[in-house]
Amino acid sequence: MKNTKLNKVAAALAATLAAGAAFAAQTDSGTGTLAVNATISAQCAVGQHTAIDFGTLAMLSGTGQNTSDSTGAGAIDAICTNGAPTPQFRYSSANTSGTDFRLVGADATTYIGYSLYQSADSTTAPVTYNTDAAHPAFTATGASEVLDMSARILAADRNGKPMQTYSDTITITTSFGA
Repeated sequence: MKNTKLNKVAAALAATLAAGAAFAAQTDSGTGTLAVNATISAQCAVGQHTAIDFGTLAMLSGTGQNTSDSTGAGAIDAICTNGAPTPQFRYSSANTSGTDFRLVGADATTYIGYSLYQSADSTTAPVTYNTDAAHPAFTATGASEVLDMSARILAADRNGKPMQTYSDTITITTSFGA
């Protein structure tokens, strides 16, 4: 009985070796394919390039109040995937009371309203708060671009405010729309 089991194991081992030798001796070759795919999606990134700085606001002119508006210029960096649809930019103020852009004083209770523009000299139409708008100088080419921005404080919104430092942070959100 012992020899029978041993004979069966030896026979199985011999059959396995013979099959391996036959497989190794096969000379036919085969071909196949493997798909490789990639997709580039529409993406945008924006960030500060140059802050909008009004500098020191002139409150007086001669012996009276300054009646000229104050303007400041700055810029953002923007880059979008080459060939992406027209990117839309949405701007919102950290100090809004609903639908306005506002600087807040260091006292955290005094505000100065301002208008934001997608140009260096406040000559374009003002940005509508939290509303998508294409930047007139931007095209999605895959290259980083510097986009002019500016802001204007009306003399009536500035005059009579207390002496202190005022600031705001604008959040810029990009999307793709019509």
